[in-house]
Amino acid sequence: MLNNKNLLFKNMIYYVLNNGIKIFINKNIDTNLLISVTFFFHVGSKNDLSNLKGITYLLKHYIYKYFIIKKLKDKIYLLKIKCISFVNYDGIYFCSTMIKDQLNTFLNIMSKIFKNININEKLIYKLIDYIKIKQKYINKNYFINLFYKKIPKYIFIKHNYKNLIIGIIKDLVNNFKKTIFEKFYYKYFNSQNMCISLSGDLNIIYTKFLIIKYFYNYRSKRKYIINNNYYYNNKFNNKIILNNKYSNLIIGIIIYLIPNSSNLNINYIKFFFYLLLKYKCYLYKINNKYLIDCNLKFNLMEDCGYIMIYYIVKDKYYLSKMFKSIILYIQNIIKYKINKKNINKYIKYLNIKEIYINDNIDITINAINNLIFYKDIFYFKNKIKIIKYADINYIKKLIKKYFKNKKEIYIYND
Repeated sequence: MLNNKNLLFKNMIYYVLNNGIKIFINKNIDTNLLISVTFFFHVGSKNDLSNLKGITYLLKHYIYKYFIIKKLKDKIYLLKIKCISFVNYDGIYFCSTMIKDQLNTFLNIMSKIFKNININEKLIYKLIDYIKIKQKYINKNYFINLFYKKIPKYIFIKHNYKNLIIGIIKDLVNNFKKTIFEKFYYKYFNSQNMCISLSGDLNIIYTKFLIIKYFYNYRSKRKYIINNNYYYNNKFNNKIILNNKYSNLIIGIIIYLIPNSSNLNINYIKFFFYLLLKYKCYLYKINNKYLIDCNLKFNLMEDCGYIMIYYIVKDKYYLSKMFKSIILYIQNIIKYKINKKNINKYIKYLNIKEIYINDNIDITINAINNLIFYKDIFYFKNKIKIIKYADINYIKKLIKKYFKNKKEIYIYND
């Protein structure tokens, strides 16, 4: 049974589970429907890190079991909850976004998970000071977590999504100091262009995030733990070319794809993703004069999907122009490449070839997310070299080879 002991400091709640394990919860987003929480599990001494794999496995198991895709009242869809997880020397963090009403349910599920796990304890006062330092980093860099770790899964409302999205974005922006981009930022979100209807069969809902400056100097090395092997890299310093003026910006577009017709099944969304992947090279070259880098991530749900594209640009004055060019390009793909006649040709191909769409979606997304990007080459953690824009089937063969005979892959991003 969970006990709310005390409020350590602002927005920080401290719980104790049955066996004494400490859970610290930080509420990053607080809207009428959503709450984004950061869980820190204190597992005691360094020798107790062996328990982390078991904890991770159990959490994943129960998350998938209890928080599957559900259709709620008023056409509200709850996406599958996935936690951002990364390991520290004496604990593990989980970041997640969920509906407020499900927080207590989630905590009770975790209480059951840890009921029979023996974990040593440390003095709570030492941990409080440590958490304060860590929370300071997490709060200031929440945008970075959105883009460079797994995307928190939001809910969306088909007919009243705009106010919800704006509420989330404004809450996030309020955590940052006012900048010269604020007027531009809110001007965009006050517009009426949040939803675009394409071909009469597919709607896309898109939103935009900005990261103004990058301060990676004090965290130039990132630690990864894969199957108990440690890897260090300075991926972000390679990926983003910093200059003295800190003028690099990132523009990220999250696009939700919702079929208007019940006759259109998920294969329609699959085909759209296939086209985006196929033409990614062209997407990369849009406004190349002002573009440093870009990437693309995607996910599928029961009857819809979303895709995220982010660009790092050199100059703020071309943000609006670039954004319009990207949306126009996506519209053209759907307008000229997707129709009901040619979709059926690709259904069989997609079901056979696109392994990330079927049972191995999580494995493949994890593999792609953990590629180290440098110039025109992807470096796998096991030193496999993948040429950028190589044939997608070749990349997937390497991914399957890498995960061959692996019963469980644990990837913790820090």
